[in-house]
Amino acid sequence: MQTVCPYTLQPLKSIEVNGEHIIPMGLGVPSNFTVPASLNENNRLNKELDSIFVNDSYIKFLAATGGVSSRSGPVSLTLDGVGVQSGTNVACTFTHNDLQPKVKRHITRNEDGTITVQGYPEQLESEFNRLRKDFAKKGMRIEKTDERALDNEAVKLTMQFDLFVAEKSIAKIAYLYAVSVFGDSFINSTSAERFRLAFNSETKDIFDGLNFQGRFFLTDKNRNSPFQRLKKDDGHMLAIMGLNGGGNYIFVYVSLFGCVDGYYKIKKDFAVPSTLVSNVIVLNIDPSSKEITKRDLRDKDVIAAFLEQ
Repeated sequence: MQTVCPYTLQPLKSIEVNGEHIIPMGLGVPSNFTVPASLNENNRLNKELDSIFVNDSYIKFLAATGGVSSRSGPVSLTLDGVGVQSGTNVACTFTHNDLQPKVKRHITRNEDGTITVQGYPEQLESEFNRLRKDFAKKGMRIEKTDERALDNEAVKLTMQFDLFVAEKSIAKIAYLYAVSVFGDSFINSTSAERFRLAFNSETKDIFDGLNFQGRFFLTDKNRNSPFQRLKKDDGHMLAIMGLNGGGNYIFVYVSLFGCVDGYYKIKKDFAVPSTLVSNVIVLNIDPSSKEITKRDLRDKDVIAAFLEQ
């Protein structure tokens, strides 16, 4: 049961509250996948962390190609690039199952009165039709004299990924998921305080100094690991385990788009409901449909594999 804010620890009844998304909404989750939190802290963290993470080039690429839709429509990402052979500056827009390259400076007016249009096949045809209509309005007619579209050329793209922002974001997601499962007992624990210090860290040194037992990584290549066995396709996955006879720890695991992962071994310095003992609780989320599938497993093999980490 949760009666206090997971950020300020104040009673929810005493402050202005709204729903804090466990996974940022821009990554393809239901609008009600939240825990109650301080409105002010929610807004602060959205500005200082969530919006930066969601708009990171790599994360937005995963969202766009994964079919995520936001309030304004399907997510897309445009990256600047250069044609490897021609050196032409291009912009490539990624959407779900599609890629649209376009030459950035595609129209040149030459001294001899001719116009050179550079582009890929669809872009050339579209620009020629537009120019023909524009000139027709002026009583002029244009014709194609030479057509050589850019096609099948390798393009070098520039993409950035802020690992520190990603580490803090994954820690925040793990924390909020644990809050949704354990409530006040976890929020008031020493383990929870370390999480709050982590995703509020201003520097990597401060974050690393907290000595989390666990790790953040991009893609667990061991397909037989317990983490990979709990995933479904390229969706999101959250897993939490309260262990009976497995020491004084629980495990929280986060996977976004099946490749941005993190797991945490947390000291059990808070009350764990008896219904969770020896259970593996797994949420699989389809970013495209935003559907959540919950599994409550009693899998000795999975538990044993986690204990070996």
